[in-house]
Amino acid sequence: MSKRLVLFIMTIVSGSVAFMEIRTDLLFGSFLGIVSLIFLFGMMDSIVEEKLATAHLMVGAFIFSIFAFFRILEFASSYLGMVLGEAPREITISDTLLIIAGVLSFLIFLKEVKEFKIT
Repeated sequence: MSKRLVLFIMTIVSGSVAFMEIRTDLLFGSFLGIVSLIFLFGMMDSIVEEKLATAHLMVGAFIFSIFAFFRILEFASSYLGMVLGEAPREITISDTLLIIAGVLSFLIFLKEVKEFKIT
């Protein structure tokens, strides 16, 4: 699969998640929107040089997976709050999409790191 196609898919997915998250958490959704811009600029830079697309893909995938990890930690802490009698946080569609895309973006990051060589 070409890097431009992966960048395009990640732009659409991260932009969709950002749009869905803005309704519930404005700051978190805004940060995810900025991450989707990393993928978008990577698509534009891939016209100039292929290594720039790889760099944008690596950075965007890593940051997106960090946001997914934070959401996983948020769910884990809400379930630990059940000990104190608090209700756990409900999982929404945007949360599910964020976690699935975050895991996939981490796998993309690992693949790109293995292939990336600085010359």
